Amino acid sequence: MSTIILHGGRTSISNPSNQAFYKLMASHVPPGGTWLGCYFARLEETEALKFPEDAAKLRAAADHEVNIELATADNFIQQLQSASVVYFAGGSTEGLLNQLSHWPNVREHLLKVPVLAGSSAGMIMLGLSGVGNKGIYQGLGIVPFHMRVHHGHPDYALADATPLPTPTLALEESQFIQISI
Repeated sequence: MSTIILHGGRTSISNPSNQAFYKLMASHVPPGGTWLGCYFARLEETEALKFPEDAAKLRAAADHEVNIELATADNFIQQLQSASVVYFAGGSTEGLLNQLSHWPNVREHLLKVPVLAGSSAGMIMLGLSGVGNKGIYQGLGIVPFHMRVHHGHPDYALADATPLPTPTLALEESQFIQISI
């Protein structure tokens, strides 16, 4: 059984809900375990900024030492094998799915990780499908729901108006949920 943590988007906003999200991820990393941050949905320039911010938030939320790694295309499958938690940051859903398509069996590798977390594009990728402002994307189907991220935000009105099959999971920005599959 795997634990999945899904976040509706905008983890960079400083609020109690996002602090609780990082605390929840940190609580799933055992002492000496590894949190793997995957920023394949982001351009390299924003990855260089976002990863250190997220790492600092995770360290602040943890009550013990946590190994923190940045996922790399060169070593991704090997990194998955030693990760306690893998976090897929938001950004371009298309970019994330394109990068993951380089590993034909990535879904099977992800299913072996004890905890998977995804925000926005990461949430869509974990689901059956999901909708963003640029259309509907086919996810990896790890979570048996169709995903609606940034739900209710005015910038995502077009996405909110796009019909999705059921069952659908809709999360607002800064809202998160933990499920077991």
